[in-house]
Amino acid sequence: MGSEGQVTDIDPDPKVKDAMNEINAAMRLRVASTEKGEAEKILQVKAAEAEAESKALSGKGIADQRRAICRARDETRRALTLRLFSCACLTL
Repeated sequence: MGSEGQVTDIDPDPKVKDAMNEINAAMRLRVASTEKGEAEKILQVKAAEAEAESKALSGKGIADQRRAICRARDETRRALTLRLFSCACLTL
């Protein structure tokens, strides 16, 4: 077969071109909108994870402080008890 009957250069009507361009633009906008939504979702999840980790670390710090206070109280109580017993022994 020769190239006598083949159409090689298609030039659609400008209205058809405009319609096709609008369809392509709408599809790109839809994809971009979906991607933007996914990105926002990821940012929200990461922010929530960071906040949870921050609260966990804060809670650990508070627990550590309370343990230190209790240790100091116990050490003070032991020291006072030893002094009282040593003073009591001296007076006997």
